[in-house]
Amino acid sequence: MAWTWKALPAGAFGRRATVAGADPMWVWADATGYRDHGPDGLPADGAVWCVAERAVGGHPQFTAERHAAGSGADLALAELALPVVPERMPAPAAAAPPPAGAVTPSMVGKVLVGVIDSGCPFAALMLRDASRRGTRVLGLWDQDDDAPAFATGGFRPPGVGYGRAIGRDGLNRFMQQAMSPSGRVDAERAHQLAGSRGLRKALSHGAAVLSQLFAPALHGGALQPRPGVPPAWDDLNGQPLPIDDADLVFVDLPQNGLQDSSCAALARYLIDGLRYIVAHAVAGQRVVVNISSGSSRTGHDGSSLIERALAAAVDEAHRAGITLQLVLSIGNSNNEQRHAALRDHGRSLELFVPPGCESPQYVTVRWPRSAVQAQLAI
Repeated sequence: MAWTWKALPAGAFGRRATVAGADPMWVWADATGYRDHGPDGLPADGAVWCVAERAVGGHPQFTAERHAAGSGADLALAELALPVVPERMPAPAAAAPPPAGAVTPSMVGKVLVGVIDSGCPFAALMLRDASRRGTRVLGLWDQDDDAPAFATGGFRPPGVGYGRAIGRDGLNRFMQQAMSPSGRVDAERAHQLAGSRGLRKALSHGAAVLSQLFAPALHGGALQPRPGVPPAWDDLNGQPLPIDDADLVFVDLPQNGLQDSSCAALARYLIDGLRYIVAHAVAGQRVVVNISSGSSRTGHDGSSLIERALAAAVDEAHRAGITLQLVLSIGNSNNEQRHAALRDHGRSLELFVPPGCESPQYVTVRWPRSAVQAQLAI
């Protein structure tokens, strides 16, 4: 069966597919009355979240903004940021500063590591400080508004409408409460006291990523040059590595963002999370942030709002005297599962929908300008 393509009608927000650079997810949501966004579709106040680019002081600034239908706001450079999740709706987003006292001048010269992922085992041995009874985690923000994490000792970061954060002092209190009479910290008990959603499983993706940075080097296997010789990055002629005394700031992505089949939610959480991490740094410090989550919504050519937002964050930090470096995953096998390039006639691709899946599934097709005779059959 084949159809002749027709532009979808504009809905409450007037999003049209014929506009250059239009966000296809927003065009579809607007034309269908946001039926797939949350249990009730468009919120009662008729407003949605989007990620927009603004010019502030001659520099681009990317923010998560809430806009109402018919507001007349210029949203030409904007992408939908409302999760496609039937179970629950998103909460307000804004920059998240760290707690008072978390940033000190003594941090100058120390590397600050940031990780945006899921599940931070703050009490694990690999994340202990020099005393072995405290954590190297400087700040931890669980962005999941429905998670009970840090119900005691935590706080909602000022200016942010979702999630709960906690500083090093609060995390250390959990570790002290989980300490045996002999002085041994029961890491699993500390994580239970914190109520961390991501640490109820035996293994989290965030823990696996952190083990590559903070765990003792395993001098063996395929990575060693020859038996008994550590990889070059684990041995600087016997000198301490920058990671050896680095602090860590961790942002735990919410279930809303992880379940979103359209990736529409990811950008706002990444922007907020990155600002939360950088807010812990001081001038003269180097910040290295690992982002494991990727988006299937763009061409990955640097033109999307989230890609430009990440680049702008690096420039913004540089103006504040902070060296910000971002490490992005290349996608592992998921990149191959999410993207396909059909170069020959008659080629096809399959979309697999998991049994019992509650989230709508999307396929975005990008045609080359020369494909005037192309046909799409479903």
